[in-house]
Amino acid sequence: MSNIILNPGVYETLISQAIQDKLDELSESKFLVKKENIDSAESYKMLAEYLTEIVSGILKGYFRRKDANDTISAQVEVVNRILKFIEHEWNAEGIETTPDLLSEENKLFFLRGIYDKVGYTNEQIAAKVKNQPISGYRVSNLFTGGNDLSIDEEIRRDIQTADEIDLLVSFIKFEGLRLIIDSLREFVQRSGTRLRVMTTTYMGATDPKAVRMLYDLRELGNVEIRASFNTKQERLHAKSYIFTRKTNFDTAYIGSSNLSRSALTKGLEWNLRVTTIENPHIINKTKATFDSYWNSDDFEKLDTEEALRRFEESIWNERHVSYGQQTDSEYVTRFERKTHQIKVLEKLQFERNIVHSYKNLIIAATGTGKTAISAFDFKDYNKKFKKEHGRNARLLFVVHREKILNQARSTYCSVLVDSNFGEIWTGKTKPGYNSSLEHLFITIQTLNNNWDTFERMGPDYYDYIVIDEVHHSAAGSYRELFNRFKPEIFVGLTATPERMDGKEIRPDFNNRFAAEIRLQEALNQQLLSPFDYFCVTDDSVDLSRLACKGDKYDVSQLNQVYNNNAQRFGIIQKALDNYVNDPHECKAVCFCCSIDHANYMDTMFRSHGYKSMAVTSRNSSELSHASMMLAHGEINYLCVADIMNEGVDIPEIDTVLFLRPTESLTIFLQQLGRGLRLADGKTCLTVLDFVAQANQSYNYESRFRALVGRSSQSIEKEIKNGFIFLPRGCTITMEKRAQSYILKNIHEAIFNLSRLRRECRSFTQNTGQELTYENFINNFDLDWRIVYKSPGSWARLKKQSGIDVPDFDEQSKYTKLLEGGLARLFHTNSYQYLEYLLKLINNGMVHPSNATAREDKFFQLFYYTVWMDDIQKVHKLYQQSFASCSDAVRSVASLKWFMEELSFMVSLRQSQLNQTTNWLKVDDQAEIELYGCYSSDEIHLLLENKLGRWQVLGTQYNKERKFAMVFVTLNKSDKEYSPSTLYEDYAISPEQFHWQSMNKVRQNSEEGQRIIQQRENGWKFLLFVRDSKQDEYGMTNAYYCLGFMDFDSCHNECPMNVIWDMQQSIPGFILESAKAV
Repeated sequence: MSNIILNPGVYETLISQAIQDKLDELSESKFLVKKENIDSAESYKMLAEYLTEIVSGILKGYFRRKDANDTISAQVEVVNRILKFIEHEWNAEGIETTPDLLSEENKLFFLRGIYDKVGYTNEQIAAKVKNQPISGYRVSNLFTGGNDLSIDEEIRRDIQTADEIDLLVSFIKFEGLRLIIDSLREFVQRSGTRLRVMTTTYMGATDPKAVRMLYDLRELGNVEIRASFNTKQERLHAKSYIFTRKTNFDTAYIGSSNLSRSALTKGLEWNLRVTTIENPHIINKTKATFDSYWNSDDFEKLDTEEALRRFEESIWNERHVSYGQQTDSEYVTRFERKTHQIKVLEKLQFERNIVHSYKNLIIAATGTGKTAISAFDFKDYNKKFKKEHGRNARLLFVVHREKILNQARSTYCSVLVDSNFGEIWTGKTKPGYNSSLEHLFITIQTLNNNWDTFERMGPDYYDYIVIDEVHHSAAGSYRELFNRFKPEIFVGLTATPERMDGKEIRPDFNNRFAAEIRLQEALNQQLLSPFDYFCVTDDSVDLSRLACKGDKYDVSQLNQVYNNNAQRFGIIQKALDNYVNDPHECKAVCFCCSIDHANYMDTMFRSHGYKSMAVTSRNSSELSHASMMLAHGEINYLCVADIMNEGVDIPEIDTVLFLRPTESLTIFLQQLGRGLRLADGKTCLTVLDFVAQANQSYNYESRFRALVGRSSQSIEKEIKNGFIFLPRGCTITMEKRAQSYILKNIHEAIFNLSRLRRECRSFTQNTGQELTYENFINNFDLDWRIVYKSPGSWARLKKQSGIDVPDFDEQSKYTKLLEGGLARLFHTNSYQYLEYLLKLINNGMVHPSNATAREDKFFQLFYYTVWMDDIQKVHKLYQQSFASCSDAVRSVASLKWFMEELSFMVSLRQSQLNQTTNWLKVDDQAEIELYGCYSSDEIHLLLENKLGRWQVLGTQYNKERKFAMVFVTLNKSDKEYSPSTLYEDYAISPEQFHWQSMNKVRQNSEEGQRIIQQRENGWKFLLFVRDSKQDEYGMTNAYYCLGFMDFDSCHNECPMNVIWDMQQSIPGFILESAKAV
């Protein structure tokens, strides 16, 4: 290592003394040496790999003997001496390496296999021994279809030595399957084996005969087949052959080969064969991804003749029917509850059962299945209603546009499995003479024209009313509906949470958003088209000096810089050439700042040979015709202003041009959403956002935050790191100067401590509102945690801003403890706990004398959340003199600043809750709320009546009461992404969870047997899960209680990989982040 050479470039290596010596020789004026902290989640692996590299080099370069056996013997001796040294040095830590010493008796050999001799001839056993993959089980290998190993023969050998096989291929060809079908047939007939196959009907490429051959294997053994029937989207291009062995020497082929003859012989296909020994994290990810697909709604079982015939018919349709053509198939769309829909349905139950709010507003992008959500909700509601009232609930479904009525009714028919459900009433269609109005789908215009009919029914005739496109509800045509009908349930559906006229939707729905499907969820579920978002540098204008209030620029000033700007149109043309495949064939919507700007852009497009049209609020009657022309390709550019933010549905739009800064996040999402609808032949939406130097008050951050998926990083870091956590299939590309403009704007607009103080001082003067914590965070759309990150509390921010807070002791150590206590309440999601805190506040912080046992526990939680330690330690650390915990809690009633912030926090958390929690009895001594969110302290207080801070998180056992607390952090890394730890703990499905034990646990150990025998030994295992160690504000994340789990199976040891069956389903809002993919 002393001869190491360091060239300028990238590294990811530990710094040895030799490397440090070389770094010391570098001139600081000529070189920047970049170092990063070692990630604690991956440090063991990185250090072990470093040690492996050194020891490997020593064994290879030294201890060489003339005789091969002598060389191996010398190397074995070195390894054993190292192991003995480790045990000697760290025996006090419980480290024992004696069982790992290499056997002296067999030091020249390695174990190849253990074979059952019973029932086999010697010749058969010998044949098995020889039947090994030539690549082995340790070293990975790349197959390229050249003159190297034959992949089909190697796959056959892998089949013959596997215990479980998982095949994931886009299509299966008969000529490819016949090469390995005999091996598969022998495989499934062996005891204890399992074969799972996933494929698709995409493009009709699969041969039905091949799938029939696999289906017939079910008669011989454990064979399962699932297929995706989704032919409108290219959902599956992955190809993987996974071979799992009970010995844990797993292998997998990952690459370009489908199950076809050319792919499995000498076709120019590249496939990497990976092994558990060399690439365990890749094997783990491959298995986790397969299980995720297997348990998703996208893949349906082929387990009956009927299902197989449906598959064969779908293949035929794919081969003979072009996209967009109708078929004579009687199969209707299957409506099953998707993960994102389940989350919404869970929130609706919370609204009604906990908040007692029966007017529910659902916000979801067009295409995410809003109507299906309401149908599932009505189905659940009707089931309960019928039990209580002895009749079916009556439904009224009101829409703004006639053309979506049939689609809405069809959705309800599918969900309710009743093809005759409901009647349609429009200006052209009336309910049948032999029917009733009990389940009615009607336009708002028809409703308003027939009030005499509905007056006869009475205000409470309908039990469940749905208003689609409810953002129109502020209009006069809808007011009668709200005034005249008094149903038990009122549901509003919209993709647009606010109207252009500024009128509020929420007052009609108890001022609450019941549920929302966020853009990232819809994109990850592939309910919307993915986007390629390009930020294009626009140096033709400088907006930094234009008048701008919030996000709204002065339109007249925008007109001056945009119109008659030939240079800018040149930039637009260049961007179209660079980023659009054919600028004369695209279907683009151009969002302009004004009517004049839209007309100017239309003129410029047409004068340069593009097919264009302008539609604004002046000629809005032409919008429908223009939309049809764009959809059919008769025009390629539709320049719009003051319209098209909502209410227009053109799925064929494949390009969006932001030719002006959008006025708000809502409008930005509305305009972007115009192009996100799925359409045949549409692979993605191209977005061109023309970025100039912006006014300091303009908010770029909120736009990109809305586009980014799960990430605890700031948007500034996301931009610099290249947006690594965008929704599936999406990209954001920024030209260099555009990126610098955006970063400058974000940096200037960021709410750091200096800006917080400045805004606090001038708040009333600038806004005309009273300076309260609620008004402050609502006005700037801030997360309330921001002031607890820095400076520490709302009171401290006011104090530092020069505003008097009479009872706030800024220098007191005890004040900082109380501030931390307020921050530690953030995660609370127990409605009953928050109700108790409200009761405590209203009672002057005096715990009720007639409190229930549960309220006593709430009091204990609150005390330890705020004061952290028992009363004696509080006395010692903070020089306080409380007689008891009750005395400490009562004392804060006199601190006005504390009580104001506590009251606000409790009411805020109550308004934010949307998940029902239920009490779960652990044993006769303890209970905890299922899906409740708790710190580790709170969990120990609830279950063991004591703090557990001295214990290392992981799995903690209460041996006296025979229950285990399993603590899981999904992202264990200090970084955003850790490939080696990401697939240790994850949800396989709502009913199963994959968990990895501590490294020391063997299957035959006391702990291993406790886990394996869990169903018989009386032990209860409780699962607590959190996404990451800290949130984006640096606060320690709490754990969600997912309830009890039962042992299903395990593999490997040191650590053990265990699959648990959940007694209660993992809820949608946790499942999304807990799944491996």
